[in-house]
Amino acid sequence: MKDWRNVETELTRIIKELRRFPMQSELKDNGESSLAHAIYKYHGGFDAARSRMGYESKVERLESFLEKYAGGEEE
Repeated sequence: MKDWRNVETELTRIIKELRRFPMQSELKDNGESSLAHAIYKYHGGFDAARSRMGYESKVERLESFLEKYAGGEEE
């Protein structure tokens, strides 16, 4: 799955089922280990794939969480 379009198609199908972006472990546990491998090997990892599909990266999600619950950055 070197072609991003194939990865995107499979991820879109899985996202529709889960109603969210899948975790690597979920892909592996559900027989999609080749998809997880392709995401890492050819497409920059899960954070890159998540961002490419319009989802926040782990860092962005953490920053949003902290801003919401800890009041953002101190000056």
